[in-house]
Amino acid sequence: MSVCTDPQCEKHRDSHTAGYHVSPEEKAKRRSERKKERELAENKKIKENEAFLSALGKVKWPLSEAQLDFLFEAITHFGFSYQQPIASRHGVKAAVKTKNYKQRDLETPLRKLAERDGKSGKLRMVFEFAIERAGRNVNLLKQL
Repeated sequence: MSVCTDPQCEKHRDSHTAGYHVSPEEKAKRRSERKKERELAENKKIKENEAFLSALGKVKWPLSEAQLDFLFEAITHFGFSYQQPIASRHGVKAAVKTKNYKQRDLETPLRKLAERDGKSGKLRMVFEFAIERAGRNVNLLKQL
């Protein structure tokens, strides 16, 4: 199979776009638009980082109930691949959700396990997920 690449060919090329070249003015306009988009994205990132750092500045020990709940809520949404080894370590079996298809759920039973021991259970689960997420660095664990 061959493809016609002749820009002058009326049969295979749209006559309106054949041989079209971007003018220097259009190139400059596109560069300017991309620059503005990058600046907007950078400003958004700066504001998000400032908000993040401000929130971190409010974290004090001992954690408030709201802060601990926030952390706990965040870690429970880590993917199945992080939940699975933790569930296995604790002998937790996956629940099965059915909504048009069967889905294995570890989030619910892990949540119940952690909440059983109140604040300390939640904090241990946050810690365990953090270690799992960090690649189960055995050398770090030995330092504890």
